[in-house]
Amino acid sequence: MGEAYIFELCNPSGAQHALMELSEISVYLPCRISVYDNKGTTTLSTIGLEEILGVVEVDERFKEYMIGLFEDLKQVMHSWDA
Repeated sequence: MGEAYIFELCNPSGAQHALMELSEISVYLPCRISVYDNKGTTTLSTIGLEEILGVVEVDERFKEYMIGLFEDLKQVMHSWDA
């Protein structure tokens, strides 16, 4: 693997809300985006928040809120698609 670049794109108000609701989620917040070459293709990746929310015990309102934040992040990532 070649070079990888890591970017922090945190949403402070979203992170604060998440931490107030479930402090254990701190290590899973999808703030980091990795950008790297994958066999000649530039690839962006981040942690899969939907999977994490599927294994922690939180109410549906919180899950929907977090998935909404994650969708915003994915939209930013896909805005770089060529």
